Amino acid sequence: MIRLVGNWGGGDVWRVTSGEFPSNSYICGTIKGNCVLIDGGLDPTTIDGAMLDLSLTPTSVFCTHGHFDHAGSAAFFQKKYGLPVYLHGDDLKLLKASNFLLMAFKLGSRIEQPSVVTAVASGDSIDVAGHALTFHGAPGHTPGSCLIELGGSLFTGDTIYSQGVGL
Repeated sequence: MIRLVGNWGGGDVWRVTSGEFPSNSYICGTIKGNCVLIDGGLDPTTIDGAMLDLSLTPTSVFCTHGHFDHAGSAAFFQKKYGLPVYLHGDDLKLLKASNFLLMAFKLGSRIEQPSVVTAVASGDSIDVAGHALTFHGAPGHTPGSCLIELGGSLFTGDTIYSQGVGL
């Protein structure tokens, strides 16, 4: 399911909720038909279809943390579009353990690992269409959990749960 949820100051933000282990992925429109993906989830086909429906092409993937339901589609988008993938360095081992965790949760999905992940640290900023996308460390859920700030929006991953959802 795709839903327009707001504007980050440089473009619209759509939330996609899908997959065997539902989580929120965010498509953030930028300029000239481009977008960035925050938290790729486990269902790349649905997310990619939403981008196609919106006539948007992704330029990068940013992950709030390394759990499979937030970084699981990163390799798909990296391969299809040649995108960089960004994740806090303290969660690189967690991303590599994704298939073990999927088996532990008795889920049928398996993920491919991105060939290259750019490790970021708290306070790092990346330019997104002339705006700073900043990683703010918020360890607790995972060692490398981050809040991602883009324009007037803050993407919290699993740091903040709405209406009591979560662990």
